[in-house]
Amino acid sequence: SGPWLRYLSTFFLLSPVTTGLFVVGAGAAFLTGKCETALAAFAVFLLASSLVVPYFQNVRYLSPVYGAVYLVAGAGLWQALRLTRNFRVASALVCAALTITAAQDWREFERMWVPSPTNDLSVRVIVEMAAQDR
Repeated sequence: SGPWLRYLSTFFLLSPVTTGLFVVGAGAAFLTGKCETALAAFAVFLLASSLVVPYFQNVRYLSPVYGAVYLVAGAGLWQALRLTRNFRVASALVCAALTITAAQDWREFERMWVPSPTNDLSVRVIVEMAAQDR
């Protein structure tokens, strides 16, 4: 529990690259009216509704939104790649960056959840665990 901005920042703490790509993909979907607009709307609706309902600020409750977030983030990555002039070089750099990001996300997961007796993914716990590393 906590302020709504803290809840939204939890997604950034868990996976900053995916969150950023989701914002790009959702923005592109809403501006262009592409097929991923429905997925972006679904994800935004679930995130917004969880901010309104009391005691719903729990990352575990939002597990249905992860699939849509990752698909829209992938579409955002595709939109960003399409803007580049040298597609092969950009694709290789993106693959390398995503591999590094995936390894970093895995290390964060292991650091935050594997050794600790954390039973819940509440916002307060995630923010406290992220703050311990700083």
